Amino acid sequence: GTRRGADSTRLRAKLRGRPLAPGRAVGAIHLAPDQAAVDAVPEGAILVVRQATPELARVLERVNGLIAETGSPQSHAATLVRQAGVPAIVDAVGALRLAPGEPVGVDGNRGEVYAGNPWPELRDRPRRRAAARRAGVAHERILRLALVDPGDRDFRPERASSVHDLVRLVHERALAAIFRLGDLHSGHGARRLASAVPLDLEVLDLGGGIAEDSRGARRIAPESICSLPFRALWAGVADPRVSWAGRQLVSTAGFLSVMQGSLTGTEAGALRRLGDRNYLVVAADYLNLNARLAYHYAMLDSVVADHAEGNHLGFRFQGGAAGRERRDLRARFLETILLALGFGVDRRGDLLNAWLRGAPRPSSEAALTQLGLLMACSRQLDMLLADESAVRSYARSFLAGDYGRFG
Repeated sequence: GTRRGADSTRLRAKLRGRPLAPGRAVGAIHLAPDQAAVDAVPEGAILVVRQATPELARVLERVNGLIAETGSPQSHAATLVRQAGVPAIVDAVGALRLAPGEPVGVDGNRGEVYAGNPWPELRDRPRRRAAARRAGVAHERILRLALVDPGDRDFRPERASSVHDLVRLVHERALAAIFRLGDLHSGHGARRLASAVPLDLEVLDLGGGIAEDSRGARRIAPESICSLPFRALWAGVADPRVSWAGRQLVSTAGFLSVMQGSLTGTEAGALRRLGDRNYLVVAADYLNLNARLAYHYAMLDSVVADHAEGNHLGFRFQGGAAGRERRDLRARFLETILLALGFGVDRRGDLLNAWLRGAPRPSSEAALTQLGLLMACSRQLDMLLADESAVRSYARSFLAGDYGRFG
Protein backbone atom coordinates (compact mmCIF):
# COMPACT_ATOMS: atom_id res chain seq x y z
CA GLY A 1 0.00 0.00 0.00
CA THR A 2 2.81 2.53 -0.68
CA ARG A 3 2.55 2.97 -4.45
CA ARG A 4 2.37 6.54 -5.72
CA GLY A 5 -1.20 7.65 -6.34
CA ALA A 6 -2.71 4.40 -5.04
CA ASP A 7 -6.50 4.37 -5.23
CA SER A 8 -8.43 3.77 -1.97
CA THR A 9 -10.61 1.19 -3.70
CA ARG A 10 -7.54 -1.04 -4.22
CA LEU A 11 -6.22 -0.69 -0.67
CA ARG A 12 -7.03 -2.85 2.32
CA ALA A 13 -8.17 -0.76 5.29
CA LYS A 14 -6.60 -1.57 8.64
CA LEU A 15 -9.22 0.50 10.47
CA ARG A 16 -12.68 1.78 9.59
CA GLY A 17 -14.92 4.50 10.99
CA ARG A 18 -17.36 7.13 9.74
CA PRO A 19 -16.36 10.09 7.55
CA LEU A 20 -16.17 13.34 9.51
CA ALA A 21 -14.28 15.70 7.20
CA PRO A 22 -13.44 15.00 3.53
CA GLY A 23 -10.00 14.63 1.99
CA ARG A 24 -6.93 12.42 2.25
CA ALA A 25 -3.95 12.82 4.55
CA VAL A 26 -0.73 10.97 5.35
CA GLY A 27 1.48 11.16 8.41
CA ALA A 28 2.76 9.41 11.52
CA ILE A 29 0.37 8.34 14.28
CA HIS A 30 0.31 10.51 17.43
CA LEU A 31 -1.79 8.95 20.20
CA ALA A 32 -3.55 11.49 22.44
CA PRO A 33 -5.71 9.83 25.11
CA ASP A 34 -5.83 13.08 27.13
CA GLN A 35 -5.63 16.84 26.59
CA ALA A 36 -1.93 17.09 27.50
CA ALA A 37 -1.07 14.64 24.72
CA VAL A 38 -3.32 16.57 22.30
CA ASP A 39 -1.44 19.79 23.04
CA ALA A 40 1.89 17.99 22.41
CA VAL A 41 0.99 16.80 18.89
CA PRO A 42 3.91 17.43 16.47
CA GLU A 43 3.61 19.24 13.14
CA GLY A 44 2.26 17.06 10.33
CA ALA A 45 1.08 14.15 12.50
CA ILE A 46 -2.09 12.08 12.27
CA LEU A 47 -3.76 12.89 15.60
CA VAL A 48 -5.63 10.01 17.27
CA VAL A 49 -8.04 10.93 20.09
CA ARG A 50 -10.71 9.24 22.15
CA GLN A 51 -13.34 11.87 21.33
CA ALA A 52 -13.57 14.70 18.79
CA THR A 53 -14.14 17.82 20.94
CA PRO A 54 -13.98 21.59 20.29
CA GLU A 55 -10.75 21.77 22.31
CA LEU A 56 -8.99 20.27 19.29
CA ALA A 57 -9.36 23.63 17.52
CA ARG A 58 -6.08 24.99 18.90
CA VAL A 59 -3.99 22.18 17.33
CA LEU A 60 -5.84 21.52 14.06
CA GLU A 61 -3.52 23.78 12.06
CA ARG A 62 -0.58 21.54 13.07
CA VAL A 63 -1.99 18.16 12.06
CA ASN A 64 -2.41 16.45 8.69
CA GLY A 65 -5.34 14.26 9.71
CA LEU A 66 -7.57 13.24 12.62
CA ILE A 67 -8.89 9.86 13.83
CA ALA A 68 -11.36 9.73 16.73
CA GLU A 69 -12.74 6.66 18.48
CA THR A 70 -16.07 8.43 19.10
CA GLY A 71 -17.79 11.58 17.87
CA SER A 72 -20.64 12.93 15.81
CA PRO A 73 -20.60 14.42 12.29
CA GLN A 74 -23.24 16.87 13.58
CA SER A 75 -21.22 18.14 16.56
CA HIS A 76 -19.57 21.52 16.99
CA ALA A 77 -16.19 19.77 16.89
CA ALA A 78 -17.03 18.38 13.44
CA THR A 79 -17.74 21.91 12.18
CA LEU A 80 -14.36 23.13 13.44
CA VAL A 81 -12.51 20.18 11.87
CA ARG A 82 -14.14 20.76 8.47
CA GLN A 83 -13.47 24.48 8.78
CA ALA A 84 -9.78 23.73 9.34
CA GLY A 85 -9.74 21.46 6.26
CA VAL A 86 -8.36 18.46 8.16
CA PRO A 87 -9.36 15.02 6.73
CA ALA A 88 -10.95 13.14 9.61
CA ILE A 89 -12.94 10.07 10.62
CA VAL A 90 -14.88 9.19 13.80
CA ASP A 91 -16.21 6.00 15.39
CA ALA A 92 -12.88 4.30 14.60
CA VAL A 93 -13.06 1.70 17.36
CA GLY A 94 -9.62 0.69 18.64
CA ALA A 95 -7.79 3.66 17.10
CA LEU A 96 -5.88 4.35 20.33
CA ARG A 97 -4.33 0.88 20.03
CA LEU A 98 -2.48 1.90 16.85
CA ALA A 99 1.30 2.02 17.14
CA PRO A 100 2.74 5.48 17.95
CA GLY A 101 4.81 6.81 15.06
CA GLU A 102 3.32 4.34 12.56
CA PRO A 103 2.88 5.91 9.08
CA VAL A 104 -0.73 5.76 7.86
CA GLY A 105 -3.07 7.25 5.31
CA VAL A 106 -6.46 8.66 6.36
CA ASP A 107 -9.30 8.78 3.83
CA GLY A 108 -11.93 11.17 5.18
CA ASN A 109 -14.19 10.49 2.23
CA ARG A 110 -14.49 6.73 2.83
CA GLY A 111 -13.86 6.70 6.60
CA GLU A 112 -10.85 4.38 6.35
CA VAL A 113 -7.24 4.21 7.59
CA TYR A 114 -4.50 2.43 5.58
CA ALA A 115 -1.08 1.22 6.63
CA GLY A 116 1.97 2.98 5.26
CA ASN A 117 1.88 5.95 2.91
CA PRO A 118 -0.61 5.21 0.11
CA TRP A 119 -0.49 8.77 -1.32
CA PRO A 120 3.13 10.03 -1.03
CA GLU A 121 2.38 12.92 -3.38
CA LEU A 122 0.13 14.52 -0.74
CA ARG A 123 2.76 15.47 1.82
CA ASP A 124 1.47 18.67 3.49
CA ARG A 125 -0.99 19.62 0.76
CA PRO A 126 -4.16 19.39 2.91
CA ARG A 127 -2.78 21.86 5.45
CA ARG A 128 -1.55 24.27 2.75
CA ARG A 129 -4.97 24.15 1.12
CA ALA A 130 -6.69 24.85 4.46
CA ALA A 131 -4.38 27.81 5.13
CA ALA A 132 -5.28 29.29 1.75
CA ARG A 133 -8.99 28.92 2.52
CA ARG A 134 -8.60 30.66 5.87
CA ALA A 135 -7.08 33.69 4.16
CA GLY A 136 -10.13 34.25 1.92
CA VAL A 137 -13.05 36.66 2.33
CA ALA A 138 -15.52 33.75 2.37
CA HIS A 139 -13.79 32.31 5.41
CA GLU A 140 -14.00 35.61 7.29
CA ARG A 141 -17.67 36.25 6.46
CA ILE A 142 -18.98 32.68 6.64
CA LEU A 143 -16.72 30.28 8.54
CA ARG A 144 -14.68 32.30 11.05
CA LEU A 145 -15.86 31.74 14.64
CA ALA A 146 -15.39 34.61 17.10
CA LEU A 147 -18.26 33.84 19.52
CA VAL A 148 -16.58 30.91 21.25
CA ASP A 149 -17.62 31.17 24.91
CA PRO A 150 -21.37 31.39 25.73
CA GLY A 151 -20.44 32.67 29.20
CA ASP A 152 -18.56 35.68 27.82
CA ARG A 153 -20.25 39.07 28.18
CA ASP A 154 -19.58 39.71 24.46
CA PHE A 155 -21.57 36.63 23.46
CA ARG A 156 -24.37 38.66 21.86
CA PRO A 157 -25.68 39.42 18.33
CA GLU A 158 -23.83 42.73 17.98
CA ARG A 159 -20.49 40.91 18.25
CA ALA A 160 -21.26 38.39 15.48
CA SER A 161 -18.99 38.86 12.45
CA SER A 162 -19.81 35.73 10.42
CA VAL A 163 -22.59 33.31 9.56
CA HIS A 164 -20.89 30.76 11.83
CA ASP A 165 -21.15 33.24 14.73
CA LEU A 166 -24.87 33.69 14.12
CA VAL A 167 -25.50 29.94 13.92
CA ARG A 168 -23.58 29.40 17.16
CA LEU A 169 -25.46 32.19 18.95
CA VAL A 170 -28.88 30.95 17.79
CA HIS A 171 -27.95 27.40 18.84
CA GLU A 172 -27.01 28.49 22.37
CA ARG A 173 -30.07 30.74 22.77
CA ALA A 174 -32.34 27.92 21.59
CA LEU A 175 -30.86 25.49 24.11
CA ALA A 176 -31.33 28.07 26.89
CA ALA A 177 -34.99 28.53 25.87
CA ILE A 178 -35.58 24.77 25.91
CA PHE A 179 -33.96 24.57 29.35
CA ARG A 180 -36.43 27.18 30.72
CA LEU A 181 -39.47 25.58 29.10
CA GLY A 182 -40.56 23.78 32.23
CA ASP A 183 -40.51 27.00 34.24
CA LEU A 184 -43.09 28.48 31.87
CA HIS A 185 -45.51 25.55 31.84
CA SER A 186 -45.08 23.58 35.04
CA GLY A 187 -47.90 25.20 37.01
CA HIS A 188 -50.83 23.34 35.44
CA GLY A 189 -51.52 19.80 36.60
CA ALA A 190 -48.11 19.35 38.20
CA ARG A 191 -47.56 17.00 41.14
CA ARG A 192 -44.79 17.14 43.72
CA LEU A 193 -42.44 14.15 43.88
CA ALA A 194 -42.29 12.85 47.46
CA SER A 195 -38.96 11.14 48.10
CA ALA A 196 -36.13 10.93 50.61
CA VAL A 197 -33.79 12.00 47.81
CA PRO A 198 -33.45 15.82 48.05
CA LEU A 199 -34.72 16.63 44.55
CA ASP A 200 -37.49 19.23 44.62
CA LEU A 201 -39.31 18.09 41.48
CA GLU A 202 -42.66 18.97 39.94
CA VAL A 203 -43.93 16.06 37.81
CA LEU A 204 -45.98 16.52 34.62
CA ASP A 205 -47.61 13.49 33.02
CA LEU A 206 -48.00 13.58 29.24
CA GLY A 207 -49.93 10.29 29.30
CA GLY A 208 -49.17 6.88 30.70
CA GLY A 209 -46.35 8.11 32.91
CA ILE A 210 -48.15 7.90 36.27
CA ALA A 211 -50.08 4.95 37.66
CA GLU A 212 -53.88 5.39 37.49
CA ASP A 213 -54.42 5.12 41.25
CA SER A 214 -52.07 8.10 41.83
CA ARG A 215 -53.28 10.48 39.14
CA GLY A 216 -55.46 12.50 41.50
CA ALA A 217 -52.82 12.88 44.19
CA ARG A 218 -51.01 16.18 44.70
CA ARG A 219 -47.89 14.37 45.94
CA ILE A 220 -46.69 11.12 44.38
CA ALA A 221 -43.99 8.61 45.27
CA PRO A 222 -41.36 7.52 42.74
CA GLU A 223 -42.99 4.07 42.75
CA SER A 224 -46.15 5.64 41.26
CA ILE A 225 -44.29 6.76 38.15
CA CYS A 226 -44.43 3.98 35.55
CA SER A 227 -42.36 5.69 32.85
CA LEU A 228 -39.72 3.21 31.60
CA PRO A 229 -36.86 5.74 31.37
CA PHE A 230 -37.74 7.26 34.77
CA ARG A 231 -37.62 3.88 36.51
CA ALA A 232 -34.23 3.15 34.96
CA LEU A 233 -32.88 6.57 35.96
CA TRP A 234 -34.30 6.37 39.49
CA ALA A 235 -32.62 3.01 40.06
CA GLY A 236 -29.34 4.92 39.90
CA VAL A 237 -30.51 8.08 41.67
CA ALA A 238 -31.86 6.13 44.65
CA ASP A 239 -29.14 3.46 44.74
CA PRO A 240 -28.40 2.85 48.48
CA ARG A 241 -24.65 2.94 47.78
CA VAL A 242 -24.93 6.63 46.89
CA SER A 243 -25.18 9.41 49.48
CA TRP A 244 -27.21 12.55 48.75
CA ALA A 245 -26.14 14.14 52.04
CA GLY A 246 -23.96 17.24 52.03
CA ARG A 247 -20.35 16.83 51.00
CA GLN A 248 -18.34 15.82 54.08
CA LEU A 249 -14.79 16.31 52.78
CA VAL A 250 -13.90 19.60 51.11
CA SER A 251 -10.33 20.81 50.66
CA THR A 252 -9.36 24.31 51.78
CA ALA A 253 -8.63 25.23 48.16
CA GLY A 254 -12.00 23.84 47.12
CA PHE A 255 -13.78 25.87 49.79
CA LEU A 256 -11.97 29.05 48.74
CA SER A 257 -12.87 28.36 45.12
CA VAL A 258 -16.53 28.06 46.10
CA MET A 259 -16.33 31.33 48.03
CA GLN A 260 -14.75 33.08 45.05
CA GLY A 261 -17.46 31.71 42.73
CA SER A 262 -20.17 32.89 45.12
CA LEU A 263 -18.71 36.39 45.34
CA THR A 264 -18.35 36.84 41.61
CA GLY A 265 -21.93 35.64 41.04
CA THR A 266 -23.51 33.55 38.34
CA GLU A 267 -21.81 33.82 34.96
CA ALA A 268 -23.48 35.49 32.03
CA GLY A 269 -25.29 32.90 29.99
CA ALA A 270 -26.10 30.63 32.92
CA LEU A 271 -29.25 28.71 32.11
CA ARG A 272 -31.04 28.68 35.48
CA ARG A 273 -31.01 30.61 38.75
CA LEU A 274 -30.87 29.32 42.32
CA GLY A 275 -34.47 28.74 43.41
CA ASP A 276 -35.83 28.14 39.92
CA ARG A 277 -38.39 25.35 39.69
CA ASN A 278 -37.16 21.85 38.81
CA TYR A 279 -39.41 19.78 36.63
CA LEU A 280 -39.86 16.24 35.37
CA VAL A 281 -42.00 15.45 32.33
CA VAL A 282 -42.92 11.79 31.86
CA ALA A 283 -44.85 9.48 29.55
CA ALA A 284 -44.86 5.71 29.25
CA ASP A 285 -41.64 5.71 27.22
CA TYR A 286 -40.45 9.31 27.70
CA LEU A 287 -38.59 11.37 30.29
CA ASN A 288 -37.45 14.98 30.39
CA LEU A 289 -35.65 16.17 33.53
CA ASN A 290 -34.72 19.82 33.95
CA ALA A 291 -33.17 20.63 37.30
CA ARG A 292 -30.78 22.73 39.30
CA LEU A 293 -28.80 20.57 41.71
CA ALA A 294 -26.46 22.28 44.17
CA TYR A 295 -25.42 25.16 41.91
CA HIS A 296 -25.16 23.19 38.70
CA TYR A 297 -27.66 22.52 35.96
CA ALA A 298 -28.73 19.20 34.53
CA MET A 299 -31.06 18.38 31.66
CA LEU A 300 -31.93 14.88 30.50
CA ASP A 301 -34.20 13.94 27.60
CA SER A 302 -34.84 10.28 26.82
CA VAL A 303 -37.06 7.88 24.91
CA VAL A 304 -36.81 4.18 25.81
CA ALA A 305 -38.99 1.57 24.11
CA ASP A 306 -38.73 -1.92 22.70
CA HIS A 307 -37.76 -0.68 19.23
CA ALA A 308 -34.11 0.39 19.38
CA GLU A 309 -34.16 2.70 16.36
CA GLY A 310 -36.26 5.31 18.23
CA ASN A 311 -34.38 5.18 21.51
CA HIS A 312 -32.23 8.11 22.56
CA LEU A 313 -30.64 9.69 25.63
CA GLY A 314 -29.55 13.32 25.63
CA PHE A 315 -27.76 14.73 28.68
CA ARG A 316 -26.64 18.32 29.32
CA PHE A 317 -24.65 19.52 32.34
CA GLN A 318 -23.18 22.90 33.27
CA GLY A 319 -22.03 24.99 36.20
CA GLY A 320 -21.16 24.52 39.85
CA ALA A 321 -20.33 26.43 43.01
CA ALA A 322 -16.53 26.45 42.55
CA GLY A 323 -14.34 28.54 40.26
CA ARG A 324 -14.11 28.02 36.51
CA GLU A 325 -11.06 25.74 36.59
CA ARG A 326 -12.66 23.28 39.02
CA ARG A 327 -15.96 23.32 37.12
CA ASP A 328 -14.03 22.44 33.97
CA LEU A 329 -12.35 19.56 35.81
CA ARG A 330 -15.72 18.16 36.86
CA ALA A 331 -16.92 18.36 33.26
CA ARG A 332 -13.80 16.39 32.27
CA PHE A 333 -14.67 13.80 34.93
CA LEU A 334 -18.16 13.46 33.45
CA GLU A 335 -16.70 13.29 29.95
CA THR A 336 -14.35 10.46 30.96
CA ILE A 337 -17.17 8.42 32.50
CA LEU A 338 -19.65 8.97 29.68
CA LEU A 339 -17.13 8.07 27.00
CA ALA A 340 -16.36 4.86 28.89
CA LEU A 341 -20.11 4.11 28.95
CA GLY A 342 -20.35 4.47 25.18
CA PHE A 343 -21.88 7.96 24.96
CA GLY A 344 -20.93 10.53 22.38
CA VAL A 345 -19.71 13.66 24.16
CA ASP A 346 -19.21 17.30 23.22
CA ARG A 347 -17.58 19.31 26.03
CA ARG A 348 -16.81 23.03 26.00
CA GLY A 349 -15.28 24.13 29.30
CA ASP A 350 -17.77 23.28 32.05
CA LEU A 351 -20.61 22.77 29.56
CA LEU A 352 -21.11 19.13 28.56
CA ASN A 353 -23.54 17.57 26.09
CA ALA A 354 -23.74 13.78 25.76
CA TRP A 355 -25.91 11.43 23.73
CA LEU A 356 -26.66 7.77 23.13
CA ARG A 357 -28.85 6.87 20.16
CA GLY A 358 -30.37 3.68 18.76
CA ALA A 359 -29.41 1.44 21.67
CA PRO A 360 -31.65 -1.57 22.54
CA ARG A 361 -33.96 -1.16 25.51
CA PRO A 362 -31.74 -3.07 28.03
CA SER A 363 -28.69 -1.01 27.05
CA SER A 364 -30.64 2.26 27.20
CA GLU A 365 -32.03 1.40 30.64
CA ALA A 366 -28.57 0.45 31.91
CA ALA A 367 -27.17 3.75 30.59
CA LEU A 368 -29.92 5.72 32.36
CA THR A 369 -29.17 3.94 35.63
CA GLN A 370 -25.51 4.88 35.26
CA LEU A 371 -26.56 8.47 34.57
CA GLY A 372 -28.57 8.48 37.80
CA LEU A 373 -25.55 7.25 39.71
CA LEU A 374 -23.33 9.79 37.96
CA MET A 375 -25.62 12.72 38.77
CA ALA A 376 -25.55 11.76 42.44
CA CYS A 377 -21.80 11.13 42.61
CA SER A 378 -20.80 14.27 40.71
CA ARG A 379 -22.88 16.58 42.91
CA GLN A 380 -20.51 19.19 44.42
CA LEU A 381 -17.54 17.18 43.13
CA ASP A 382 -16.05 20.40 41.73
CA MET A 383 -15.00 21.22 45.32
CA LEU A 384 -12.76 18.13 45.44
CA LEU A 385 -11.17 18.08 41.97
CA ALA A 386 -7.88 19.99 42.19
CA ASP A 387 -6.13 18.67 39.07
CA GLU A 388 -6.19 16.12 36.24
CA SER A 389 -4.84 13.36 38.48
CA ALA A 390 -7.87 13.78 40.77
CA VAL A 391 -10.15 13.55 37.73
CA ARG A 392 -8.57 10.24 36.73
CA SER A 393 -8.66 8.91 40.29
CA TYR A 394 -12.34 9.66 40.84
CA ALA A 395 -13.21 8.33 37.39
CA ARG A 396 -11.52 5.02 38.23
CA SER A 397 -13.46 4.85 41.50
CA PHE A 398 -16.80 5.42 39.76
CA LEU A 399 -16.15 2.89 37.01
CA ALA A 400 -15.09 0.35 39.67
CA GLY A 401 -18.39 0.86 41.54
CA ASP A 402 -16.76 2.58 44.53
CA TYR A 403 -19.61 5.07 45.01
CA GLY A 404 -18.95 5.43 48.76
CA ARG A 405 -15.93 7.61 47.95
CA PHE A 406 -18.30 10.31 46.66
CA GLY A 407 -20.22 10.63 49.95
